[in-house]
Parts: sequence; C-alpha cells; structure tokens
Amino acid sequence: MKSYFVFLKRNKLYTAIQAFGLSVALGFVILLASHVRTEFTVGTTQPMANELYIAGGENTVGMRAKTAPDIFPNVPQIKGWTRAGDNSSCEYSVEGEMVKLSAMEVDTNFFQFFDYKLVGLDRKKVLPANDEIIVSESFARKYFPGEDPIGKTIRQFGIHSKTIVGIVEDFDKDDIFKPVDILESVLPGEKAGWVRTGTTYGYVCNFITLAEGTKIEEVEEAPQGAMYVTIKGKKHYILPGHEVEVKEGQELEAGDQLAEGLVDPEDIIKYKGLGEGRKYLAERLGKILEDSGTPSDKRNLEVLARAAIRHVRVTNQDGMGDYLPDDVVDYNALQASYRPDEETTRLVRPKDAVGKYLQTPVLHYTIGTRITPKVAKFIQEHGHDKISVEDTAPSFTPEMIRLRTASHSNPDWMASMGTSYLTKQLNEAATEGDDTNVRQNADWRPRLAFGEGFGKQISTTGEF
Repeated sequence: MKSYFVFLKRNKLYTAIQAFGLSVALGFVILLASHVRTEFTVGTTQPMANELYIAGGENTVGMRAKTAPDIFPNVPQIKGWTRAGDNSSCEYSVEGEMVKLSAMEVDTNFFQFFDYKLVGLDRKKVLPANDEIIVSESFARKYFPGEDPIGKTIRQFGIHSKTIVGIVEDFDKDDIFKPVDILESVLPGEKAGWVRTGTTYGYVCNFITLAEGTKIEEVEEAPQGAMYVTIKGKKHYILPGHEVEVKEGQELEAGDQLAEGLVDPEDIIKYKGLGEGRKYLAERLGKILEDSGTPSDKRNLEVLARAAIRHVRVTNQDGMGDYLPDDVVDYNALQASYRPDEETTRLVRPKDAVGKYLQTPVLHYTIGTRITPKVAKFIQEHGHDKISVEDTAPSFTPEMIRLRTASHSNPDWMASMGTSYLTKQLNEAATEGDDTNVRQNADWRPRLAFGEGFGKQISTTGEF
C-alpha cells in the first residue's frame, strides 16, 4: 500500500485522471441513488398510491378541467377520478395586506383519493362553490397566529371575497404535489374550459382508479322467484322466464349479457364497439327469421347490420380531417380515408394488444375497438397472429342512430330527404354547406326531383 501511494505521488497526471474518474463515477452513483429514492418515496405514503394513475398524452399530463366529466363516464375501465391543477400564484388581500399566494385547484372528491389531514369540513365533498377556499397549516400560522382562520374572509385581487372553510396539512417534499398556500375549486375552470396560455392542453391532472376484473360471485334463487346474480356485492335481478347465461366464478367484461333476452344494440356498441353491435344485430335478426320459419342468408343479414349500424361521432376538439368536432359521420366513409399514425401504431400479437385500440379492421371488429382479453383470444383463434394497434383511442366514438334519422349524416343533402324531421335536416344541411349530385348519384331521390337521367349510360358506364 505504501509503495502505491509513492507511485501516485510520483505520477501526478495519472493520479489526477484517476481522481477525476472516481469523482465522476461517484457523482453518477449519487444521482442514481437520488432517482431511486424519488421513485420509491414520492407519493408512496398515500394509502391509494398503488391504485392511482395519471391520465395524459404522450408529452403532457395536462388536460382541460372538462375532459374528465365529458369522457370518463363513457369508459367502463375507469372506476373513478379526481382532478388537481396548479393555479400558480394569485394576489390576495389578507387582513388588509396584499400578498401573493400559491394555489392549487382541486375537485370536490379530492380528499377521497388523497388522505391528507383536513380540519373544518366533511372530506367527502369539498369546495362545491368558487367562494370557498381551504388554507394550509403554514398559511394559518403565518397570517392568523393564535387564531382560528375558519370563517374568515380573504379577497382575491382585493375584489372577490372567499371564505376559509378548512385547513389542510402542509404537503411535504415526498408528496406528488408541491407545497401551496391555498386550495381552490376546480369547477370554475371546468365551466370556462380554461387551457394554458399559448397551448391547446389544460392545466389539470386527472387521477384515476381502474375497475378491477369482474367475476360472477354468486348465482342464487330469488325469494320472489327467478334468480339473483351477484357482482361485486350487488345483486342483479333476473326476470322470470329469462335463463341465466353466466355461472359463478365466470369472468365478465363490459357489455357482457347476464341472461337470455334482447339487448339494446346501443349498449353493445357503447361497451364493445360497432363491430360487436353489427354482429349481435345480424345474429338476432337471423334468430327471429329462423323462429318464424323464414329462411335467411347470413351474408344478407350482415349487409343489413352494416347499413343500420354505421355511425361515429368525432370527439377531437380540433376535428378530424374534413370533419368538425361533434360531427356524426358514416363510419364506412371515415374508414376509407382513415390513416393510422405511423409513429404510434404498432404491429403486435393479439395477447400483447390487450388494453390498446385497433387501427385497422380485423374480422368484424372496427377501427377504434378496444382490445379486451376475450377480443384478443377470438382474433388469435381465427388466424390473425399480428394486429395494428395504438395505445390511445381514436378521435371518434361509435354512435347508435335510429333508422328514422340515419340518413341525416349523408353529406348529400337531397339524398337524405327521404325521412322525417325535414325542416331540421334542411337547416343543418344549409348551415354545413352540403351539396348534391344529380347525374351521378346512386340514390334515386335527386334524379326523381329533377325528373331526368333515369337509365342513361348505365349499361356501359354504370352511371345514371
């Protein structure tokens, strides 16, 4: 060891290089240890830490305050949610003194998801109005020393009065939220649709809990007759004359049928997509015809089902291609022009696609269908080893339109006139600038209206 130190003393350049390398390596070890500590400590003190997820996009978790109530109720996999948003700092008049306070906006159920100590109000529903706030313990000690701040009033920008209704413990360094002075209601932001300046995304983080896998817990006779099916502790009554189609211990997915009988196709497409809705309608029509002794061709029934169930609603706030937000459009036309995002679309095995969304049609499943374990198994069993999927849902959702108004989504305004509610349809067509083509139209209405073009050139060109 003595000779080694002598060697280092004589070779100073070598010693300097070694010392520098050792310090760099030690620095990386410290950074890695800090990262590991952060991963395993931040937010872990919360009882629901392992159940909460943050919903967001590829580059940000910020969303509009209105996103959750508009979308999440239609996603059966989401069990519950709450919102929290950084509202930066605002000027308040506290006891006659103008000060800048850091604020965070929270949902009315925030304290049902996060177990922070709260004094002064019921944690089950907080801040239902914009004129109430919750202050931190440090704020109370600083501005109301030795006093109870609950019931006192402070003024935002010296104008808007807000009453202190509760006190929350301070967020510490291991919390996922940075320390703030006050908590405000997120509801005004939801109503106004606020977004960050210069962006198209919001300032609110959506914390969600996911629904657990559902099993049939019990199938038993009901005292009043017929059967009870128990799911997650809740008894579902099956009417007399309807045979139960599930058994105890069976795994269920959203939209699965519990007993025999007719199901509204709208419920099928809501939870399982257009393809399953079409399949169900074709099978039910075939069964009705079979029971009446009328022969039918499965291909004809499938064509009828595809024509009846073929609408989607554009959900993207920026529209989609030539379609505007909230437009109800023909899925068949949309499918012809739909192009998956090459950067986010992946070709994977069906079993690896669970939880993702189809980007190209497979079997009877349409674009945008969410892949569940049952869907993945069905696709695999029918010979498809790879399917195109994306992590996020497309910019549209399936929509059930009754047949009486189904033609209203036709961009050819005259071809859509053979139905009810013509005044409404004409107003919408005029507003959207719809057009018609009399001479080359597969529909008979435009040609009948003008009384020309019947049968001409059809034998050679296929045009009317």
